[in-house]
Amino acid sequence: MEEGNSPAATEQAETPQFFVDQSLTTEYREDGSIDYQFNSEHFDYYKNSDHAEGRMVYFIFFNGSGQSWHSRADQATFFNDSKKIQLRGNVRIWQPTRNLELTTDEIAFNETREYAQTDKPVTIKSTVGVTHSTGMIIDLQQEKLQLLSAVTGSYHVK
Repeated sequence: MEEGNSPAATEQAETPQFFVDQSLTTEYREDGSIDYQFNSEHFDYYKNSDHAEGRMVYFIFFNGSGQSWHSRADQATFFNDSKKIQLRGNVRIWQPTRNLELTTDEIAFNETREYAQTDKPVTIKSTVGVTHSTGMIIDLQQEKLQLLSAVTGSYHVK
């Protein structure tokens, strides 16, 4: 993102067109299935820059097979022109059915929310151990993780 075009810089120069407290949104796919559900403590929409900012956000992303990934973060930015979602601050992503939890400080979801990636440090916790990495790509549809660098871990063997 170019300097000066960041959401923080835009917010200082632009007043929100509207805001919502305690928002709850459900986004549907063309076939009528749920793509994701989102709620936030506070939500601002900026018309000129066509983006929105949410605080204290919670998402449930549904993949094609009905599995869900949950996510919480201090802040979210929705880039409407590219349909990307960026989560920042105490980001926690988990899949309840697999006892898998990922934590990082920032992550971005692509347009279709099939992939998410970060270049920040990541911690992955599961029932068998803990893994640390710098950078990660998640394929939410195929349920695959690619750890990018400085990968370390400790595992419990039964």
